[in-house]
Amino acid sequence: MVVLCDNSAEIAMDFEKQSGGLQRQVGLYSAMALVVANMVGTGIFTTSGFIIAELQEPMLLLFCWLAGGLFALCGALCYGELGARFPRAGGQYVFLRESFGAGIGFLSGWVSLVVGFSAPIAAVAAESLIAVGVVLALSVLHFKSLTIGSRVQNALTLFKVLGPLPGSIRRLPPRRGPSRFKPASPFS
Repeated sequence: MVVLCDNSAEIAMDFEKQSGGLQRQVGLYSAMALVVANMVGTGIFTTSGFIIAELQEPMLLLFCWLAGGLFALCGALCYGELGARFPRAGGQYVFLRESFGAGIGFLSGWVSLVVGFSAPIAAVAAESLIAVGVVLALSVLHFKSLTIGSRVQNALTLFKVLGPLPGSIRRLPPRRGPSRFKPASPFS
């Protein structure tokens, strides 16, 4: 059982001030690139195959993406409000610490680290020694220099987003006649 004192938030803030604490070092572009990388990597490259296998209908997949996008927008707006209310480094930990106490923030941080981030990376990397090496190299890079790590992350995200475009454009059907779209039903 975890017993927390009433002033746990003040103790955590005092620790941040005394120890140099968390510093804001990730800029807007790098933060956006991180979110885009997570959404593209998880939402498109990883889970789309599982979803389409269950649904068997591309339009339903697009509807799921639209619904997920609306949920994500609601979450982003909530995080924006929380960020404006608690303008300190630490993100979700700070929001939970201020709302529910330091114990909940601490537990959420560890659950995110172990289950939310590390487990999926380890599951993918376990299939290949090259992947293990890449994960270790990027981890060391981020540990040594957040600035260089952010630049590498930004470049990889740009590649992830722009890389498939030439192949996608090439696969578009050639234009014949006034329209490239086929009627939805044989009766139209």
